[in-house]
Parts: sequence; C-alpha cells; structure tokens
Amino acid sequence: MINSTNRIIILLTFLVIIITSCNSEKRTPLKKPNIIYIMADDLTTQAISAYGGIYKDIAPTPNIDRVAKEGMLFQDVLVTNSICGPSRAAILTGNYSNLNGYYKNESGGKFDDSKWTFPQEFQKYGYKTSLFGKWHLGHHKTSLPIHHGFDEYYGLPYSNDMWPHHPGVRHLPLKERLKKWPDLPMIEGDKIIDKEVTPKEQTLLTTDYTNRAVNFINRHKDKPFFLYLAHSMPHVPLFVSKENDITKFDIEKLKS
Repeated sequence: MINSTNRIIILLTFLVIIITSCNSEKRTPLKKPNIIYIMADDLTTQAISAYGGIYKDIAPTPNIDRVAKEGMLFQDVLVTNSICGPSRAAILTGNYSNLNGYYKNESGGKFDDSKWTFPQEFQKYGYKTSLFGKWHLGHHKTSLPIHHGFDEYYGLPYSNDMWPHHPGVRHLPLKERLKKWPDLPMIEGDKIIDKEVTPKEQTLLTTDYTNRAVNFINRHKDKPFFLYLAHSMPHVPLFVSKENDITKFDIEKLKS
C-alpha cells in the first residue's frame, strides 16, 4: 500500500521527468497569425447564407460561407453597444461605453482618444495594421486611425448618410443643408483627398474598400498583419455598383 510520503515522491518524480522532457525539446518559434476583421454596418445574419436565412437561395454568399465552414459559425453574440460609433469604440478599446466616453452617436459623450486600442498592441509586436472604411470615432486630424494604432487608413470619417443628401435635410436649400451636414470627405492617412464624396462615388465605395484591402494583403502576406475592413454599407443610403445591382437577382423570388 502506498503511503502519503511515497505518493509525494512519485508525484515529484513525474514532475521532474515532465519538466526535463519539456526543456530538452527544441522549441520552434510560433508564427504570428495574420488577422482580418470585417465589420459591415447594419448587416443582418439573414443576408449571410451560412445562417440559412430567407435569402440563402436568392443571394448566396459562398465566400463568407466558406469562412464559416472552415472556421466557426457563431450563433449567439453579445455586444457592449449596438450603435455606429460607440460599438467601434468598445471593440477597439475593450471598454464599456461609460469607460471609453462614447455611448451615443449624437449628444452621447465623445470617444476618449487617449485610450489604448488593441491595434497599438499589434504594432508593438511587429504587425502592419490597416483600416479601410468607416471610422466614426472623430474626424479631426489627431482623432483619425493612423494616430491610434493603424499604419494605413483610407475611408470615411463617419457614416455615409452624414452628408447634405440626408433625407432629413433634402427639402432645404443647399446652403441650409450644409449647416447641418457638410460635404462628406474621403480621407487617406490623415489628409482629405476628396472633399465631396458624390452619390456616384458612393456606388463604388464597397468595391473601393475591398480593392484596398486586397492590395494590403498582397503587400504584406509574408509578414504579420492586422486588417480591419469596415464597410459602410448596408447602412443607408444604399449604393451598389453595376456589377452588384439587385436587378441581377430573381425579383419574383424576392417578392415571395
């Protein structure tokens, strides 16, 4: 019969063997994974055919479905905030809205841009980081992504409906509209490269962001990178390119 002293001796022996074997193995440095985070504003799960929604046979999403099939499909999701800007503040900082300062788009605080953001941590470990798309955490120069953890940025500083064509002001003369919603700018880095994004340019917005993202991946595929692709749509107003026009789908099926 093994007494308590012998049990301790046996356990210590096993621990020594385990530690010795671990130290004797040649450890291969872990390769840093590349990470792509895609955020589509106001996208419903019904629009992703992997979830088996009502549009799965009408407008399937095979490439997104492949990600789900080869990875993981989440069925339950909890969010700290579901609104445009505040949700992004929570994701980037890991803080609740009362801690990051931003809980509502209008008259709901202001994002505290002195807060740590997780892309800054990636940069510390040699990652190239980028954001293409909607930011919505401040439009002033020092508030833009390249000052908060991103090496590259191209996109709109806020929602694509915050412009003089907003339905709430469209009945007003242009001069009055511009007081409420100024022209929508396109920004690269921290500089405005297009002072007035037009409706025609919005039809190319999704394609434009996607092309930028693909280009970034091709340039950095052999190095660790973090890509944040933040599509403005399907947040209204909806704009699509000719290649993705809804008329190519079976309209009768959509009606049913």
